[in-house]
Amino acid sequence: MKTENEKALKDAGGSDLLLKEIRENLPKTVKEKLEYLEYFADTETLFQKFLDNRKSPEVEKYKIAIEAGEEFKKRYGDDKKIKEEYREEFKKDFKEVVEYIQKQLPKLKSIMQDQ
Repeated sequence: MKTENEKALKDAGGSDLLLKEIRENLPKTVKEKLEYLEYFADTETLFQKFLDNRKSPEVEKYKIAIEAGEEFKKRYGDDKKIKEEYREEFKKDFKEVVEYIQKQLPKLKSIMQDQ
């Protein structure tokens, strides 16, 4: 179960026992999808950090964008680094994001060098 969902259930008064029961009794397809989502939970955060900072006129923001893009590329830029059971779905879901970041990083680095 995703951490955000667990937090929401706990905030609503759910006990650890309830969370355990839910986790143990999820249908297999739901468990598999949740595992996939948890495995890639930070993709959206890293990509958003990249997007939010890539067009700023501030040098520090460019650095943040480059760091986020490099981290995204390091984690997800090579299919062989992705768990085998997730590779096909990952390519379908994130192929364009990886390609976009890979194209933008050299441009950002060039801008940084000119500053």
